[in-house]
Amino acid sequence: MSKVATGNNANTGVFDNAVSPAMYTTNAMVIKLAITNKNFILLFIFFLFFFFSDQIKYLASNNNIICFYTEHMETLLNLLLSIIIGGMITFQVLFAPLIFVKLETRTARAFIRQFFPFYYLYFGLLTLASLVVAVYLNRSTDGIVLAVSLAGSIISRQYLMPKANTASDTGNKSRFDLLHRLTVLINTLQLVAICYLILFNR
Repeated sequence: MSKVATGNNANTGVFDNAVSPAMYTTNAMVIKLAITNKNFILLFIFFLFFFFSDQIKYLASNNNIICFYTEHMETLLNLLLSIIIGGMITFQVLFAPLIFVKLETRTARAFIRQFFPFYYLYFGLLTLASLVVAVYLNRSTDGIVLAVSLAGSIISRQYLMPKANTASDTGNKSRFDLLHRLTVLINTLQLVAICYLILFNR
């Protein structure tokens, strides 16, 4: 006669004190793996400290920490300026022409109208971040150029673009062309000025 499970395990056919050998094996493997991972992590930390001990000692001095931080801020400034230049060139050379080639004129104009506020906001924020880093590094020329460039982005986004849209909606083509040329001129001057910072003022 087969045994019948009772109590809480009556429906499953498992006795209260029954533990399968596979469960012991699984628990042992988990414990062994945890110990192995712990030792590995400790060993990894030890090797990091061993290989970078000289760098840690070097940075122990406050002056060295400032130099290390300043070097990274220089790299950050160059990176931000490079992103601005790359983005502007990509827009002028590739993005803007392709919009009017691949899309219908009406669709392209509607898209550009919605796109430009984000364009100026994006590059304005990058320019602002670059300006903050330049001021921290006491780079006066960079700071002046970036401040003027930021002002250009604000003027284009908040004043020139809305006026150009209004002129386009009312059919005032001459005024629209004038405002559009002004925004293009400002954007080009921004690009040239930031290229100057990267190429001749580092």
